[in-house]
Amino acid sequence: MVDKTKYYKAKLKEPDFLRIARFIEKNYGIRLPLTKIIMVQNRLYKRLVATDITSFEEYVKFVFSPAGKLELEAMVDEITTNKTEFFREKAHFEYLDKKFFHSAPRDKVFKIWSAGCSTGEEAYSLAITAEKHRIKYSIVATDLSVKSLEVAKKGLYPQMALTHVPGEIISKFFEKKYIDEKIFYQVKNLLKNHIKFYKLNLKSSSFNVPFDLDIIFLRNVLIYFSMETQSQVLAHVIEHLSPGGLLFIGFSETIYKRDLPLKRLGPSIYKKI
Repeated sequence: MVDKTKYYKAKLKEPDFLRIARFIEKNYGIRLPLTKIIMVQNRLYKRLVATDITSFEEYVKFVFSPAGKLELEAMVDEITTNKTEFFREKAHFEYLDKKFFHSAPRDKVFKIWSAGCSTGEEAYSLAITAEKHRIKYSIVATDLSVKSLEVAKKGLYPQMALTHVPGEIISKFFEKKYIDEKIFYQVKNLLKNHIKFYKLNLKSSSFNVPFDLDIIFLRNVLIYFSMETQSQVLAHVIEHLSPGGLLFIGFSETIYKRDLPLKRLGPSIYKKI
């Protein structure tokens, strides 16, 4: 067994943290203020173990060297992975369920984008909501983290992840699995067949997603960007939304005082005009 105590004694110093923070903001638009130094340190301990490097000073040198190209991607994965859950911010799914999909035409294929999908719970929650109304739909789900996308594609979640999901939804859309005497739930192909997961950087100059989307979930993503990057990302994302299409952002986010072709329909819900 590996003695990990030698790695956990390492401390991330300000100069090394700032080098990481500058790289993340420049390439991905995500701000890491100095107050996040302990969070970054804690997330990167496992990378010290994986690389058998016992100081952050040496780790940062390695990451930004030609030999550290693969480790750089692993570092970005650790730092940018964010919390999510099934039917997070439930009011948004209730709006789709009771208002948008309830009266939707059955001959139309609804195109949906889950931007910043993390480990997939949001995309699968959207698919479940659409399935309830037996409408036609397709979902693209994107994230910056390759590690998170691997989890999303597998669609295998521990029992605790579905604690607040109704039993009838679990029985219809998931299969119970026993792995190492623990209970997991596997998303059925009934949902998986409608979803494509792939990597996308929202700070990119072009997005490999359709331009005629009906619904975009851009939730709890903007809060990590500077005001300037927020405006750039929003403007770019909205280009992919059809007139009359819906944009959902996080409850803690705002687009107030931005000159965008959007009309507010409810808390964090906007319609393109």
